[in-house]
Amino acid sequence: MSDRPADVPPGGGTHGGGRPATQAYAGLGPRFVARLIDGILVSVSVSIVLGILPGVSPGGVVGGVVGGLAALAYFVVMETSRGATVGKMLLRLKVADADGGSAVSTDASFRRNAWMLLGVLSGVPFFGWLAALVSLAAVVVIAVTISGDERKQGLHDQVAHTVVLEVR
Repeated sequence: MSDRPADVPPGGGTHGGGRPATQAYAGLGPRFVARLIDGILVSVSVSIVLGILPGVSPGGVVGGVVGGLAALAYFVVMETSRGATVGKMLLRLKVADADGGSAVSTDASFRRNAWMLLGVLSGVPFFGWLAALVSLAAVVVIAVTISGDERKQGLHDQVAHTVVLEVR
């Protein structure tokens, strides 16, 4: 067993790409709070937009499609342009490539957030509750994998080859 903390890469020094060895991986708690802030921000924004459109219900098919696509777009745009969403920025977190801490690509951000597309089905009769169950299962799997991983990578991070880091 190594005396090296989990947030220090093998060999010490820097993570490949120059990320300082003291850069810590973000745990489940701060990531959950950041996701909650982002969820509220996206939900309120989508509700305002849908409230302006005549005859469109936030709980209907159109609302589900708009909400799911808006959430995915928000996360991909923010992670690729700023390295973090508003929630992550408030909690001093950032998303980075797992190899060197460099900015995350659009492809990687899409892969780590693709599970949110289940929200598109939320307004579809029968499929809505099924999509909600699958979304809940995805959240549980992500939480368990974050908690059990040395680099605190959720399954979605592993698929996208990303990490979430504390910004110091």
